[in-house]
Amino acid sequence: MLGEKYSETTKNFFIVLAENSRLAETTKIIDAYQSIMTASRGEVPVTVISAKELDPKTLAQLKTSLGKFLDPNQKLIISNKVNPSILGGLMIEIGNDKTIDLSVASKLAKLNKLLTDAI
Repeated sequence: MLGEKYSETTKNFFIVLAENSRLAETTKIIDAYQSIMTASRGEVPVTVISAKELDPKTLAQLKTSLGKFLDPNQKLIISNKVNPSILGGLMIEIGNDKTIDLSVASKLAKLNKLLTDAI
């Protein structure tokens, strides 16, 4: 039986969710738990968004550079996402609350705004 792989605590947790009509919230609960565990382990998730896939050497250089801003007991967890619409450059998302936008698309948008505001 499939349910035999899970602990009694996990089974009880899902029973409580089902009894309270909250099974649809399972994904949100798992995401929140993962955030709590990541923070408790001192991990800092960083997502680097680029126009094309970054090679491992570039990712390692970014990890080294960004690691200088962390406390010694924190660990950087870096991932790369590809978004061709940024045209070039990088967007760096640190945790869920900080973003560094160094993309060509944002620079072009700023220039366009300056030009249209000046007219």
